[in-house]
Amino acid sequence: MRCKLGASDSGVITYAMFEEKIDSPAVREYFETLGLDVWDAWSFFKLLDLDGGGSVEIEEFFKGCLRLRGQARAVDIGKIMHDQTWMIKSQGRFHTYMETELHFLKQEIAALRLGSSLTEQSPRTLLGGRSPQHKKMRSKHNLSELQE
Repeated sequence: MRCKLGASDSGVITYAMFEEKIDSPAVREYFETLGLDVWDAWSFFKLLDLDGGGSVEIEEFFKGCLRLRGQARAVDIGKIMHDQTWMIKSQGRFHTYMETELHFLKQEIAALRLGSSLTEQSPRTLLGGRSPQHKKMRSKHNLSELQE
């Protein structure tokens, strides 16, 4: 099977090799034996190429095929849905946090442009400290909330 997939002597399969051999009868028969319906070569190869390097070692290719065979179970789909929901919520909280930080940075830059001289600012502000307003707003969107 290794030769039928076009694996090089180094034991690696690239996407180009895979795409070239995907429609051969021997490779199709192998996938059918495993219960794999590979209709999109690119998507299937990306599932096997876990590090995104564009190639898969032959052993990892076969292990990946075994991992992907058969029908998805309800628990598999449930886990994916749960993980996706968590990622969407986390991304939303991070987005809100970053918007708040950007808002305050814009305010501080605007204040500097409007003539707030460096001598009028406290040493704490000059050293990167934040205004009391910033701290109050920032506490509303605490970064630790993002890690829930």
